[in-house]
Amino acid sequence: MSVFENVLTAIKENEWKDKIQLTEYLLNVLDRIKKPDEADRKALSAFAGEQVLMLLEEIPGKTDYKDKDLRCAYGDRILAIYPRLYPSKQSVPAEELSSADELHRLMDEARPIDASVQRIFSQKVLENVCIDRLLSFVGNASCEYEKGKLYGGLLEYKDRLSELPDDAKKQLTGYLEKELERYLNLSLPGEDALNSWESAVDVAKYFKSEKIREILTKTSKVRYGNVCFYTLQSLIELEAPVSDESISKLAADPVYANLTYQLLKKKGMVSLFPPEYSSPEYLAKSDLIHWLTYPTELGGVPDEIEYIGKVKYLFRKDIYYVFKYHSNSETLDEEHRGKWLIGWSSEDGGTFSNFDLLSDYEMPTVSKTLNNIKKRLIGC
Repeated sequence: MSVFENVLTAIKENEWKDKIQLTEYLLNVLDRIKKPDEADRKALSAFAGEQVLMLLEEIPGKTDYKDKDLRCAYGDRILAIYPRLYPSKQSVPAEELSSADELHRLMDEARPIDASVQRIFSQKVLENVCIDRLLSFVGNASCEYEKGKLYGGLLEYKDRLSELPDDAKKQLTGYLEKELERYLNLSLPGEDALNSWESAVDVAKYFKSEKIREILTKTSKVRYGNVCFYTLQSLIELEAPVSDESISKLAADPVYANLTYQLLKKKGMVSLFPPEYSSPEYLAKSDLIHWLTYPTELGGVPDEIEYIGKVKYLFRKDIYYVFKYHSNSETLDEEHRGKWLIGWSSEDGGTFSNFDLLSDYEMPTVSKTLNNIKKRLIGC
């Protein structure tokens, strides 16, 4: 019996997003142990082969791009198992290798933008760059989510963008200028458009043009926090002026206040951050709220959050700001939904919540409650 039997069963039985997370966990374990024993290798190889065959049937039947992309993301991780089991591609059993190659081809066909970006940047020297082909795939994209794959791909290879030939940079700059303007003129962008817009303004800092600077300046005035934060970041990188109004707006947004403060601090511009929003408690609350918005946590801002107090360590400089919050997020089970939960944040990034119930740690006084949380949750 393989020691991986339980995790492999869990991967099979879970939903697609959980399959992806569990397979990432599996890959991390395989990276640590380096070389699994023969029984585990056979079990893992059989599992990968079975999942490849399942995906070969699943992907072609999906017409919604998000559905296809989710299955392809799982496929990426399944195919990543093979290099961790075999010393070379030629070592993979022929039948499994054939199926894996077919899945790779199918996923490239299902995600042409991703595949095109990868082909461009897989070159050691970026000489033969066909931007026309890449942009034709983007132009034929079925939805805003698929359009955004271009920006995600460029951000993945951000360290190599400076290597692009001048004509390729010019084409991408022109396309980005048009798209940034298009996003700015959307009357009511949906979630997918907002996420793609966020990635577009983020990647804009790698394409210097006066028009991009002008459009980003206008973009800094919109009401969407995610877009505004990355716009501010790009304006700073492009050495363009930033307005007090745009910084104040982000400082007042509890999701992005701490990120904005840390960005300005890193750039030696912290004096621009409004002092009324710079208290350690507020910045700690902002950091916790932003952390809770991740899909793996609450997936959104808590319905209510209150500061309980701070805990200090005698022999360390660490200070943790402790909060209680509640939420009706679907990521919480019934026992925790709508109940006061515990979370904390420290200046060095020690932000965390395991959705522990405050009622399990509450004591007769606030100081005793904090001390109990410190000892039992945060650690001595």
